[in-house]
Order: sequence, then structure tokens, then C-alpha cells
Amino acid sequence: PMELELDATTMHPQGGGQPTDIGTIVPLSTNYDAEGASPLYSATIDKVTIDRATGIVTHAGSVTLKTDNIARSEQNFFPPNSKVYVSVNQQNRRLLSECHTAGHVVDAAMAKCEKLLPP
Repeated sequence: PMELELDATTMHPQGGGQPTDIGTIVPLSTNYDAEGASPLYSATIDKVTIDRATGIVTHAGSVTLKTDNIARSEQNFFPPNSKVYVSVNQQNRRLLSECHTAGHVVDAAMAKCEKLLPP
């Protein structure tokens, strides 16, 4: 398990009844394979949270290694102030967006029928 705190993100944190975005974070550095095509490691993010008091967004997940040549315990995969690329899982984002909108539609229909449910 690992956590990353970023100064900016495209991932939506969990909150207000909405689930979190999921996705990946990769380093923008020289840590790429011999062909330069893909990073030697990445972070698979499965939960994003925000501390409302400080505004700090934490990305939690796990590190995935492309090669066995990297010792997991000896690496600081994302050192402070390193540049990264954040990628949101678009299928999941679309599903969450559609469910969120559907919830508003159902709420509006219930209000029109005067059948309100408590939150």
C-alpha cells in the first residue's frame, strides 16, 4: 500500500456521497524502459480523499513494477516534488457521472410526486 499527496490532481475525491475516481499515476522522469515507451513502475490508485481543512488530496493505492530488477523495499518511487502524470479511468468516471445524474433525476421525480426521502 502507498499514498501520494499531490498539489494538483484530475481525480475526484470521495465525498458528499460520491465514490472516488480510480486510475494511475506515472512518473515523468527517466525511469522508463529501454525503448522509452512505458515507465518501469506506476501507481494504481483505488481511493482519493481530501482533507477539507487543509485541501490536501491523498491518492491511495499500490505500486506496480514492470520489471523484477527494481527492489520494492529500496525505492522511493515518487520522491517529494517529482513530476507525475495522473490518468483517470474514463470508464469508471463515466459510470459514476451517469449514476450521479440518475440520482438527481430520481430525486426530481420523487419531489414532483411529493414523495421525498430523507437524505
